[in-house]
Amino acid sequence: MTTRAIRPGPAIAGRREAMAIAATLGGVVRAARRARRWSLGTLAARVGIGRTRLSEIERGLGARAPLETWVALGIALDRPLAVNLSRPLGHGRDEPADAGHLEIQEYLLGLAAQTGRHGTFELPTRPNDPSRSTDVGFRDVRYQVRILA
Repeated sequence: MTTRAIRPGPAIAGRREAMAIAATLGGVVRAARRARRWSLGTLAARVGIGRTRLSEIERGLGARAPLETWVALGIALDRPLAVNLSRPLGHGRDEPADAGHLEIQEYLLGLAAQTGRHGTFELPTRPNDPSRSTDVGFRDVRYQVRILA
């Protein structure tokens, strides 16, 4: 009786995520190539890969393509590849848990100011219950309306 190797959860999730990323990036590569009116052969020659491999990448089958190939594609198309690992999940964060939330509120307030609207944080919707509020509220004096975000 042979034992079957069980792939760890992160390996399975990693493969699935890599396939999704490759599909998205492949579509971007295809769109950028077509926008330049380049043939598969033109871009493949610039990057140093075969037309068949480039076609596979554009169809979302580039999950196992070397990082070097993706970087070269980005450079050739004037769309540099940006890759980063995110912050640790769940722990090791020195900032408040809602810091991203506050950044979004500030961004929305900035957009409102650019259009001449007055905004406020945590606009109460039920004054008797402070837990009931909207994240950001705007007042548009010109049209006499309130916008809740």
